[in-house]
Amino acid sequence: MSGDEDTMPEDEERADSVSSYVDVTDSSAFFSKSEVTHNSSDYEASSKALHAILRECLLNHRWKEANLVLESLCLDTATTADIIWKCGLEVFYNHPKTTVGMVELFYGKMKKLNTHYQVQKTVEHAMYLLSRGQVEEAHRTIKEGHEFGKGIDEHERQAETKWKDMATLYSGLIEYFIWAENKRIQPSELEEHTQADNMETDNILSHDSEISDSYARSALQHFEVITETPGIWDVFVTRHVELLGFYKKHDEAQVVLERYRNLNPDNPNAHKYLYHFLKEQDAHPNELIPVLKSFLSLVPSDALAMDMCEIIQTTDADQALTLPFLFDLLDYGSWQNDLRPWVMLADQLTTVHKYPTKEGFEILHSCWDHRSAWWPSYHFRDSAVKFTPEIDSQLLESKAIVASFLLKSGHTFITAVQEKLNEGELQAKLEYSKKLRKKASKIIKKNS
Repeated sequence: MSGDEDTMPEDEERADSVSSYVDVTDSSAFFSKSEVTHNSSDYEASSKALHAILRECLLNHRWKEANLVLESLCLDTATTADIIWKCGLEVFYNHPKTTVGMVELFYGKMKKLNTHYQVQKTVEHAMYLLSRGQVEEAHRTIKEGHEFGKGIDEHERQAETKWKDMATLYSGLIEYFIWAENKRIQPSELEEHTQADNMETDNILSHDSEISDSYARSALQHFEVITETPGIWDVFVTRHVELLGFYKKHDEAQVVLERYRNLNPDNPNAHKYLYHFLKEQDAHPNELIPVLKSFLSLVPSDALAMDMCEIIQTTDADQALTLPFLFDLLDYGSWQNDLRPWVMLADQLTTVHKYPTKEGFEILHSCWDHRSAWWPSYHFRDSAVKFTPEIDSQLLESKAIVASFLLKSGHTFITAVQEKLNEGELQAKLEYSKKLRKKASKIIKKNS
């Protein structure tokens, strides 16, 4: 909250405790430099109390009071410079009266006050400028991040190396923003030039295109860090691929996404980005399936499980291979009443029983055996059918068909659906699934 008018009673109590502790912001409110030297225990106690109050202010978005506490912490910056920087920047992000000039002044003073971790400070400063739409200023600031790093110890050097990567990537991101903005030239903006002088207009377009291309080349160079350093660089890799795609460098874009996936195998988005790219390039199912399989092993509840099933259906593979993905998907409550996976599962179970194979039934049993104890009460409750006035009839029908393949004949859920819908077509489908189940069972026993 940024104003007193929004203060809740509980926040008012906290504000009073802050005010009583931070009544004024000059040195008389706490201690002088001499007191810090001669009574260090009192200083430590006061400092700890201030840190606790600052934490309360930040957690409750009391930016004005947080500012007062930070001013008091400035009495001794030897041990609080890092806190002043991090918390001060957070206050600047949220304080209603913040200006870019204030942040520039604050950043300049902090660079002199604490010479450590300068690259990190530069990146965080640039991020603040970006949040305020100051793209050119952020670009200028981020370049400073590449100039630091001399005269620091090994521990700080390792930390700053990571931040240098961040500075490089944010340089690329800012250049991408500038490139994207330059590409947004509306025909109406050039209409008067077109009427006056076509050659002048062509020169303007050519010049703007050259500038845009130079930013794009620089951004692509900076984005190369993605393919060399493990890390969650999602926001950067998508822009990297967009730039490569714009300049028709699709092979390079695929290499970038494959390297990003290989460097970050536990990041679901790394697999997802590669899949969507390959799909846009009309890749063969044999290329799509392994990528999707890796992704779904991390996020089995994603809607791409249905993409996987649709792709498998286009191949000569056993259709039972779709079952693990559908069962895994329907384990999650968010899909419990979604029509699409139930229709797909009903169709696939029908296919598996219509064209039974030993391998197909082994897959089905591996999916169902460890779910048979809890799926009936989770998905197939007759009470849900009886006491839910508005329920999709097609959803009930698909669930009933699935249940007819998985549960015993005459299960209360199937009976409840039949009574609720009272449709001859459903009865015919259930009879058909019952026949398929018996026939498939005989064939499997005969061939085993």
